[in-house]
Amino acid sequence: MRASGAPSGSHINVRIGHGAIHYEWIWRRSFSAVDVALHFETDDIHINLKWLDSIKASTEAIRKDVDLDFSAAPWGKKWAEVRFRVPFDTQTPVSEVAPKAAAIMKLLIERTYPILKSEIL
Repeated sequence: MRASGAPSGSHINVRIGHGAIHYEWIWRRSFSAVDVALHFETDDIHINLKWLDSIKASTEAIRKDVDLDFSAAPWGKKWAEVRFRVPFDTQTPVSEVAPKAAAIMKLLIERTYPILKSEIL
């Protein structure tokens, strides 16, 4: 796994060696949040939803002890995502949001990568 380097617009990817699957931090100003996500982005919605279902089977374990908005659902026209939403407000310094978003990314990877590795990769 490796981060893609400099942010691209409002997001930073963490690549895992499969072109259509990556983890991502996404700055969502309209929601006053940072999404911490796992994305499935093949050109085939059926494959993306199949991969999503592999993760959704473990939703309870993924969400355990995390009091944040969570979603595991289709996204866009053909993609799918699993994500936690880390809220912030305009008064919250980045120095407070970034460590929380990093900790949630670590947790998301620890709880989903073994599933990816055993069922998809």
